[in-house]
Amino acid sequence: MYRHRVRHQENEQEPLDRWLVSYADYVTLMFALFVVLYSIAIHKEEEYKTISETLAQVFEKPVDKQTGVVGDAVLTDNQPRSDYQQFGASLEVPSGPEVVADAKEQPVLEKPQFGNPLVSLQQQLTQSLANLIEKGVAKVESDEEWLTIQLNSGLLFPSGSGSPIATADIVLKEIVTLLNQTNNIIRVRGYTDNEAIHNEIFDSNWELSMARAMAVLRRLQALGVNPERMAAEGYGEYSPFADNSTAEGRTENRKVVIAVSKLSAQVPQSAAELPVKNVATEPNNTEVSVEQTPASAAEDVEVSADGTIKVIRLPHGGIKITSAGDKTAPVQQKRDN
Repeated sequence: MYRHRVRHQENEQEPLDRWLVSYADYVTLMFALFVVLYSIAIHKEEEYKTISETLAQVFEKPVDKQTGVVGDAVLTDNQPRSDYQQFGASLEVPSGPEVVADAKEQPVLEKPQFGNPLVSLQQQLTQSLANLIEKGVAKVESDEEWLTIQLNSGLLFPSGSGSPIATADIVLKEIVTLLNQTNNIIRVRGYTDNEAIHNEIFDSNWELSMARAMAVLRRLQALGVNPERMAAEGYGEYSPFADNSTAEGRTENRKVVIAVSKLSAQVPQSAAELPVKNVATEPNNTEVSVEQTPASAAEDVEVSADGTIKVIRLPHGGIKITSAGDKTAPVQQKRDN
């Protein structure tokens, strides 16, 4: 009886310990599962680093030492590809002409050569043309590229004409003296107002502005400036300096501009090569000699409807502009066009 009870108690305790075996097996399986997942994660991280390094080599950017989620494989292998494999022939630099073995010299692109400094030239011109500037018939200005000498057309030409008056040489000689000390590029530009002109000589203001620019260019050449440095430009009424609706604005727009570039013309200076001619050519081919004017002599040029300008050649080579009256009869001109 006692044995039966003991055996019965042992049988009742046996089911209580069986779950430990199943629990131990479950823990073992879970451990194995996490080990496998960890090994897979490490393998994917190495793949991600390989892909990042390859892309960094292509784009020449540093790789961020970070991990992330990786999708499908981008590269079939871990070998980096060249730029040509990635982008094709579009990266090829177009080849130039083939170098011939017998060619001794190859063309070289020359850098632009700068001429004489414009600052010192502007100071000299401002001093030489001080009286003209004071009277408002001339301006000397400059920017980063050009130095411009603006001359009122009434100082150089009769109304509606493309032939310079005799006294124009007095002003141009002062300018030429300084221009011949430089080797800069020169552009002669003609401008007019917007009042229409149409006659047997000029069909429009374009022709008039170009004729005046060419006339000044010819005078500069005759006075000793190398023609290889110069070119003429005519703008007509289409590049105004002021408003054409007023008389003052139209007067401001009628001018000839001698522009001096900061670049060198790379030609020898011509002061010693070309003879200086004191000749002004009129449309009828009549030659008028311009003599050296003593300090006491004067030439009057009318540049406006209500006054005259007296151009006085000084003994030291300068010129003086005054509006005072003189016994010498002024050269009468109509209002310039």
